[in-house]
Amino acid sequence: MMASMLSASGSGIPASAANILRGVADQLLPFAATAFVVLTLFVWLKGRTRTARPGLIAERSPARAANRKTEHAKKPLATPAWTYDDKSARPAAWSIDLLRKLEWKRFEEICASVFSALGFVAKTTAIGADGGIDIELYSKKHPEKIAGIVQCKAWTKSKVGIKSVRELYGVMAAGKVANGYFVTTSEFTKDAIEFSSAEGLRLIDGHTFLKLIGKLGDEKARQLLEEALEGDYSTPTCPGCDIKMKLRTTRDNGTRFWGCANYPGCRQTFRYHPPS
Repeated sequence: MMASMLSASGSGIPASAANILRGVADQLLPFAATAFVVLTLFVWLKGRTRTARPGLIAERSPARAANRKTEHAKKPLATPAWTYDDKSARPAAWSIDLLRKLEWKRFEEICASVFSALGFVAKTTAIGADGGIDIELYSKKHPEKIAGIVQCKAWTKSKVGIKSVRELYGVMAAGKVANGYFVTTSEFTKDAIEFSSAEGLRLIDGHTFLKLIGKLGDEKARQLLEEALEGDYSTPTCPGCDIKMKLRTTRDNGTRFWGCANYPGCRQTFRYHPPS
């Protein structure tokens, strides 16, 4: 009886169950054939896509990824605010806007060049921005004796007040210097102007400085313009380290400021005034 319950093929499956499985297989055969055709078509199409766009495979390779990183590393960093890298975009003539874009050190250098053109021997001092005397003036006939001192302030937003002018006069009196010049890219307050006229100081604001350059003649004005625009003329120089500073952002409120590139070794900072 046990033998009669086994199939003739010896598979161990009852004959009734085998008949049922054969019936199900006959019904599923068309669907299986269709699925096989669809799968084959999908694989074939995918292969053609990869063949037609080899760039996608190349980008995923390690060598390609390494090349992309190298190319990215060679890209220049974003230029600082107010910096003109394209000479065609640089100003073609002197203006108050250009004068106020000059960083403090470049402004001092231009001031020294202007006084040299006026007949002085001008020497910039080693003291940093806005501290002490920026330029010493000597007569060509008497190079051993100081003929005048110059204080420079490259300000854009604030006027120079009486306190700064009095400090210059104090240095003049202490050194027994007859001539003092205060030059700024900005303007002077009324009190500062009144004090200077009483004490014999010469105040030169931004507009007066441009007129002074104009009186030197077109050729000299052009030479001074080229000197002013050479390289990065707008990013401030750290007065302590004599290197260009970096534009940074505070973490608490997002305020931007100029900080020394040698931070934390040097903590010199300047206010940042966005280009108008």
